[in-house]
Amino acid sequence: MSELRIKDTRVKGRTIGLKEVFPAIYEDLHSVFHEEVFSIGDACGALMLSREEARNALRRLRGQLLLFSFMKGKYRLLSHVDARFARKRLVNLNRVKSTQHVHLIVKALGLLHQCFPEKLFSACLYGSAAKGDILADSNVELLVVLENEGRLVDRVKSIYQCVEEIGFERRFLLKNGLAGDISIYPLTKEEAKRFHPIYLDVAEEGIILYDTEGFFQRLQFQSLGTLINSGGVKFKSKERWFWRMPADFSFGDPIGIPRLL
Repeated sequence: MSELRIKDTRVKGRTIGLKEVFPAIYEDLHSVFHEEVFSIGDACGALMLSREEARNALRRLRGQLLLFSFMKGKYRLLSHVDARFARKRLVNLNRVKSTQHVHLIVKALGLLHQCFPEKLFSACLYGSAAKGDILADSNVELLVVLENEGRLVDRVKSIYQCVEEIGFERRFLLKNGLAGDISIYPLTKEEAKRFHPIYLDVAEEGIILYDTEGFFQRLQFQSLGTLINSGGVKFKSKERWFWRMPADFSFGDPIGIPRLL
C-alpha cells in the first residue's frame, strides 16, 4: 500500500482543480467510515492489518491532524474539507484536550472563514473545552476577533447564522451524551485590545487556533502580564483554578500590545 495517494477531480480524462495529498491509509479508512466513529478492531478489518499495525497507522494519522480520539478506544476522521482547512489554516489543534469536540470546532471555524474570509483575524478556544474538563451540559467556547461592522446583537446574529450548518455535528455529540452547544464571543480588533473578564480564562489557558497576523498571540501574552503585574493571584477551588484580582483592578482598560514577544 503506497504511503501517499493523490486526490484529484477528472473531467473527460483531464485533471482539474487543486490536487490534495492525503495518506493512503486515511483514504482507505475514510472510504469506509467517513466521519463515523470506529475502533481499532474496525480499522484492522478495513485495512487488513494486525492490531499493532493498525494502532501505529492511527497514531500517524493523529500526528497529521487527520484523526482524533472520540471516546476511549474510539476514533473519528476529519472530512476532506475539514482536513484541508485545519492543515492549512489552523494551529495548536494538537493542544485541544477535548478531542471529541475537534470536529465541531473545525467545522465552526471553517464556516466563519468562508463567511468572513477577509475579516476573521483570530480565534481562541477557552473555558472547560480548552482545559479538557468539559461536561455534557457545558458549551464549547470560542473567542473570535472579527471585523464585522454593526451593533453587537447584529454581529452575533450574523455569526450564528453563518455556523448554522454545524447543527448535524451538534446533534451527533448530544446523541453520544457529550456537550453539543457552542458559544462564540465576537470582538473587533479595537474591542479585543481592552481587558475583558473572559481574559481571566484566555490569558493563560486559552488555545489560539487561528491567528492570521499573530495579533491574538501578542494580546494573550500581554494579558497574562497585565494580570501578574496588577497583583493578580491564582488560587484553586474544587479542583479548578481561578484568578483573584485586587479590588481596584478595572476591566475594560486598554492593553498595550508589544511589537515583539
